Amino acid sequence: MRQDPSGKNTHKGTGVPVDCGADGDGANKENAGTVRGNETLPDGESIFFQMFHRNPACMGIVTMDGQVLEVNQRFLDVYGYAREDLIGRTAAEMDRLLSPEADRILNEFFIKGSLRDYEVDVIDRSGDKHSAVVSLEPISYRGSPSILVMFFDVTELRNTQEALRTANEELENKVHRRTENLRKIAVELEEQKEVLQKVFDKIPIMLIFHDSLKRVSYINPEFERLIGWSLEEIKSMDLLEACFPDPEYRRKAWDFMMAAKGIWRDFEIMTRSGVSLPSSWANVRFSDGTQVGIGVDITSRKAMEADLMRLASAVEHAGEGIALLGREMEIHYFNPAFEKIAGYKLQEVIGKNLMNFPDYLANDRYKEWIDQIGAEGKIWSGLQKRGRRNGEIMDLNLTIAPIRDKTGKLDYFVTVARDVTQEMKLQQHIAQVQKIEALGTLAGGIAHDLKNTFTPILINSRLMLENVHTDDPAYPILGEILQAAHHGLDLVDQILTFNHPEAYEKSPVVLSIVIKEALSFIRSTLPSAIIIRHNLDSNRDMILADPIQIKQVLINLASNAGYAMRKKSGLLNILISRTILSAKEASKISPDLARGSYIQVVVRDTGEGMTEEVRKRIFEPFFTTKRKEEGSGMGLAVVHGIIKGHQGAITVKSRPGKGSTFTILLPVFEEGTASEGPAPGT
Repeated sequence: MRQDPSGKNTHKGTGVPVDCGADGDGANKENAGTVRGNETLPDGESIFFQMFHRNPACMGIVTMDGQVLEVNQRFLDVYGYAREDLIGRTAAEMDRLLSPEADRILNEFFIKGSLRDYEVDVIDRSGDKHSAVVSLEPISYRGSPSILVMFFDVTELRNTQEALRTANEELENKVHRRTENLRKIAVELEEQKEVLQKVFDKIPIMLIFHDSLKRVSYINPEFERLIGWSLEEIKSMDLLEACFPDPEYRRKAWDFMMAAKGIWRDFEIMTRSGVSLPSSWANVRFSDGTQVGIGVDITSRKAMEADLMRLASAVEHAGEGIALLGREMEIHYFNPAFEKIAGYKLQEVIGKNLMNFPDYLANDRYKEWIDQIGAEGKIWSGLQKRGRRNGEIMDLNLTIAPIRDKTGKLDYFVTVARDVTQEMKLQQHIAQVQKIEALGTLAGGIAHDLKNTFTPILINSRLMLENVHTDDPAYPILGEILQAAHHGLDLVDQILTFNHPEAYEKSPVVLSIVIKEALSFIRSTLPSAIIIRHNLDSNRDMILADPIQIKQVLINLASNAGYAMRKKSGLLNILISRTILSAKEASKISPDLARGSYIQVVVRDTGEGMTEEVRKRIFEPFFTTKRKEEGSGMGLAVVHGIIKGHQGAITVKSRPGKGSTFTILLPVFEEGTASEGPAPGT
């Protein structure tokens, strides 16, 4: 060893300077120690090794004759070699790694004393070629002259797109600067700073750097684009006051910024143009006290949230029941309409399996439909009967559709249910009314012709009977003809009454009095074994009606009751009361029944009753369960027509062996009421 004029140690015969690090003349004598065998490294050399092994560059240490003494982990990671593949080997033994370039690199190094940015091809362990820039610097390693070899792999850099060549050149310049200042850790930090700067400039979020005194040191282009002020303008103004004109809102924003907890919160920021910008912000604080505000424009998110809120509101207020089910039919959501249909609140069923509620499902086929819909991906729609929680049976129009995620995987099922019970009843009612009206029209035409036929028969048979002696064999025959003609004309009158119930004049009458007058006739027609009871004396309500028609209604109902109780004694009970019906209650009784105050007349017998099939048809013209000679099937049809003509309704409940109950509703007539409709209810 000898010294060159600069005072540095040089290698004998080469003149190459050697930096001994902690082991040289410039080492800190207080901390330095001799590194030999298992002795502890001095602090300077320990720092060197930390930098060596943690360095992001590929590095190695070789002797002056090219023998490998050490490589760092970055070198092994990049080129795929194991440490034992390299340690102790010479340059001549590493032709695979550096090809023939190894000797040339060393010769160049010994000539120049150092070598920087020498371009070579490096072969990794798998045989792949890498482009690299290699630099060599003389050092003292454990007291011996050695060479620090640094590889900078530029393979990917040279393979980048043409548009990034300028950036690649800049990166190569940074590599040169870092090589020149290897001992200075600040170089790496500077590089990171430059990368971050590029990120700050290109990232589509707002960034603002400031301190606790509201002094702004940096804003990125996205901040300037969205908020509107430049950094120069911001430095001469109170940005916080400009962005948050309301003092209280400004105070809350500043408190949030100073807390710097890294959590997100939404704020409305006033921009330079005077437009309020919906944004979300998070704030962090660096160790030097600098705070960074990170903001994003949430205009699109707010619009989407508004759309979702409108959609949610529409679902919540929809008239149809909407339910969201999982793949296994677990309940995720009921809207209020569905709660009403099913009879369950959402909190009672959420997370539970729909099949656990048989009172709603009514059958097990629902699971089959769900499985089929999920497999085929089709929408199912149909009319089904379901039972509410309270046992009430309803008609539901169901639509079940699958919901899939972006990959096509089944996620949910949506069920839309609409209670069409009343609609079905209305359709049935309309069909019944149309049937009755059609029959009435037909019967009216036939009755008119029959009246023209029976009238001369009646007149002529009466004249002939008056002129024939009672002993004449023709006398009883003429009597039968006359009786048949009378019966035929009575039937014709019933048909005409059914077809034109409005033909009679209506006036205010006390219903209980009209019923009592009818009962005097009814009592004479019923067997004495049938008991008649009533509560008519206390009711003085009036209706707008034709009393003759109302009497006919009571007589027909009593006559049918008497026939039903003909085989044994029985009880005919006639009850009258006043009731007020809401629109919903009225529609359940009859679709065309209005809300309001009504007189309710109940005619109940203890007769043989009727089946459900018979009950549904008893108001049809010419339908009867009596023998031909016992009835025409027009009595109850006439009753129905009269009640309907008085803006009322009639219903019947019956079971075989349990008797029948007819309920009549007629609108109350209030003094001063101009219309014939029901008095308004309260």
